[in-house]
Amino acid sequence: MLPLFISDTLIDGKIATIADLEARHASDAVRVKTGDIIEVTNGRGAVARLRVIEISKREVRGEILDYREVAPPEIQLTVVQALTKSDRARENIELLTQAGADRLIPWAATHCVSKWQSPDSGVEKWQSWAREATKQSRRYFIPEISPLHRTDQLLKEFPKFDLILLGHEEGGVSISDVKRDRFAQMSTGGLRSVALVIGPEGGITDREVETLIEGGAMRVTFGSTIFRSAHAGIAALAALQTSLEIW
Repeated sequence: MLPLFISDTLIDGKIATIADLEARHASDAVRVKTGDIIEVTNGRGAVARLRVIEISKREVRGEILDYREVAPPEIQLTVVQALTKSDRARENIELLTQAGADRLIPWAATHCVSKWQSPDSGVEKWQSWAREATKQSRRYFIPEISPLHRTDQLLKEFPKFDLILLGHEEGGVSISDVKRDRFAQMSTGGLRSVALVIGPEGGITDREVETLIEGGAMRVTFGSTIFRSAHAGIAALAALQTSLEIW
């Protein structure tokens, strides 16, 4: 399996370049050498196989052997993730990326233990973690990281989705019962965008549940097991992609 790197400027042509920190990772950590074959993506669906022709700590240049554009997923999966404890935050984003989330919306829920001192720096950390996890899981699309949302801001996003699922331990239907044929009829264009809401370690408040359901969310359960907030998303995405026949 070829190592995967990210080049934000990758386009179809004869030569491609990996620069800066990505180049240093290629030379120091992966120990790529001249003549090696590697794979490069721009994180937006473009992917190419390269033969390395020049390498340094600041830049890796390669001859493009083949180039293709990968179509985005038919159903876009967004995870609304309540902020998790700081010691689990990176693992949380890595797991959601590996499990196929296309977009992540950080949610400042009432019972979140973690608080972002700087919304911008928090988003930058999520972007960095998602980028690295994209390479590790060999995805060709880096998840989009949205700004930090309060509950009232989150409700304004809901009209963009064909289906909104609220993970909750009480009531609702099993996530395995969320079938594509059943819910595709809810949108004239078919089921194209699904949002999955994951609450904080302290749980979603009754008021938040009421507000989100009034906004169009549907409660779903993940079986009898109670997951940590940082781990619930990967389990839910796996079940959802199976039931929607994505996997």
